[in-house]
Amino acid sequence: MKLFASLIACGVVYIANVDLAVAEEGPAAATGVSNDDSLAEIVVTSEKKIESAAKAPVAVTVVSGDTLVDLGISNVLLLANVVPSARFNSENTESKLFLRGVGSDFGVPWISESVSTYVNGGLINRFGTTASFFDIEAVEVLPGPQGTLYGKNSVGGTVQIRTKRPSSAAENEASVELGNYGLVHTSAAVGGALGDTLFVRLAVNTQHHEGYQSNGDDTESSEAARLSAVWKPNESFDAFVWAQYWQNQFHNAAWQNLPYPDPDHPWYVPPVKPPLAPGLPGQVTYQALSDASSKTAGGEFNWHFSKATLTYIPFWTDFFTDEQRPVDGLDLPWKFTLNQRTHELKLSSNDNEKLNWLTGLYYLDSLGDLLYTVGPNLAGYRGYIKQQSYSAYAQITYSVFPWLRETAGLRYSSDHLSAPDSAAISTNGFVTGDFSPIYTPFEFNHTWRRVDWKEGLEADIGAHSLVYGNVQTGYNEGTYNTFPSTPAFSNEVKPQRLLGFTLGTKNRFFDNRLEIDDEVYHYIYKDFLLSTFTTFNGTIEYNAPRAEITGNELTAKYQFTRDDLLTVGAGILKAKIKEFVDFSGRNFANSTLPNSPTYTINLGGQHTFRLPGDAGLVLRVDSLISAGYYALYTHDPYTYQPRYTKTTASLTYTSANGKWDFGLWGRNLENVATLSAAGAGGIPGPAASYIDQPRTYGMQVRARF
Repeated sequence: MKLFASLIACGVVYIANVDLAVAEEGPAAATGVSNDDSLAEIVVTSEKKIESAAKAPVAVTVVSGDTLVDLGISNVLLLANVVPSARFNSENTESKLFLRGVGSDFGVPWISESVSTYVNGGLINRFGTTASFFDIEAVEVLPGPQGTLYGKNSVGGTVQIRTKRPSSAAENEASVELGNYGLVHTSAAVGGALGDTLFVRLAVNTQHHEGYQSNGDDTESSEAARLSAVWKPNESFDAFVWAQYWQNQFHNAAWQNLPYPDPDHPWYVPPVKPPLAPGLPGQVTYQALSDASSKTAGGEFNWHFSKATLTYIPFWTDFFTDEQRPVDGLDLPWKFTLNQRTHELKLSSNDNEKLNWLTGLYYLDSLGDLLYTVGPNLAGYRGYIKQQSYSAYAQITYSVFPWLRETAGLRYSSDHLSAPDSAAISTNGFVTGDFSPIYTPFEFNHTWRRVDWKEGLEADIGAHSLVYGNVQTGYNEGTYNTFPSTPAFSNEVKPQRLLGFTLGTKNRFFDNRLEIDDEVYHYIYKDFLLSTFTTFNGTIEYNAPRAEITGNELTAKYQFTRDDLLTVGAGILKAKIKEFVDFSGRNFANSTLPNSPTYTINLGGQHTFRLPGDAGLVLRVDSLISAGYYALYTHDPYTYQPRYTKTTASLTYTSANGKWDFGLWGRNLENVATLSAAGAGGIPGPAASYIDQPRTYGMQVRARF
């Protein structure tokens, strides 16, 4: 608590002296030649309403679509390099997002993510985030609990992806990107009006690169298309609908042994790994092609009344993957299908000086079908995962005085999870010599009900100054371990529950040229969800009775000339297990939570060289400096990621008429290897992990017509 007290004191000093803004447009403004020497006004929708980021009483980082393109960020995982206090991991088709030390690191479908991802307002499963990452308007990242507006699976935060919408203007663009590892990335979009009230947009995207690992693993060969339409027949109604298809044929990344087989070349993977036991063959690490695909559709329908707006957001996704994963020197075939649909009905007040409110109903239904085995049936799962959720929420903001507002929120959730016709897979092969599968059926069928609340105050302490504080709760519904319950031990894993405190300030100075953002926070978790993965036991879930996270997130952005922009982000984090003894009796009290570096620093700079006419050359450099962290709560020394720096740079020429540009970019210029989704075990071991991608660089040409 001493750290928390000092952070609160720091926040009070800021309140007295500056006005801070926690929202920023990525590490720097979008590339282009501007004659304005003030910071741009940013609009966010993360609070389920359109508002200025400088007036939103929450921490939110906004990264524009242009910024994503300029920096070569082609998937949600790479956002971690430009978002404070973020660590985004990957495991083949799965994304595992951590914000401020909270996330879910094992990608099994019966565990809901602690950091949720939404595409155009629809909840997307961790298995489908990459599919939607093209032709993007902006990405908004909200750290911390979002228990009242987003419910059960957002105790760590949310990532909101907004794709570009059709408009009346003709918007045609195309780009080609080439890079090392055989990168060929193409994209194109055409759109415009079909009459006075109907607008359409078609976007396509293909991406191919060769293997990042020495044996040829970790490739991509994807293609995607999205068709969207906006219909606005009158001022009282408008509709946005979209549909998307994505497919990827790829070689999965191999789980890399720790320590590295070749420390000087972390992406070196031996063509054949040692056998698990005498008499068994070693594994050929270069696997057959894997195949993943998804079909997604959604919409937003708005009915505008004099006092309020009624919004309906339907969303549906169908995901399929048939993978060959090289794990621990063993084959891991993984076949999974998921069909998920959500519906949200929201009624919100129109802007009012005295009272603003919103209320809504939410429904989710999903059915997954999974079959996987590790090696010769050492561990695995066969069966279904069924989820249903019902929620009702309301939030109201009342202006006590013109300068002081109070917010109160409430959400009721009912979440059901079952595993019909499911069984764990094992074998007695080491005893009998017969490695045939043994199926052990188990039962799980449970419903959790929960009421979450939020109370907040915000005050204008100047024309461009805001201070706010929030107290709120949140939870993730529980899950199960894949073995039968016994009288002595239940396979239920309880929901993790949260009580969170935040204090923040927002402010702009010097005619909107300087923006400083600060938020201090303290989270108290009960039954915090922890996971381990081992070769012979698969994934095991635990509840730590108590965990606490305290931190400070500070960002600043300074447009000191019309051609020069500097951004700084700093996150300080203390994330500790307070109480936890595992099944074997080991006590992990006071252990640091996984994927929780004690500090992260994001530095960004952009300079525009003005050329004859209105042409320009824009240089931008962004660096992430991260303290070391453990990938596992057990503090396995082989899964400790040392301190590192990753730098991204781009140099972009923009033509005088703005119709085309040419750019060079590079990511992870230091070529540092960082752990992603580590676990105990490994052959020869003693641990293993997926590894983030190495240094990449490329060139891009974009045209607008």
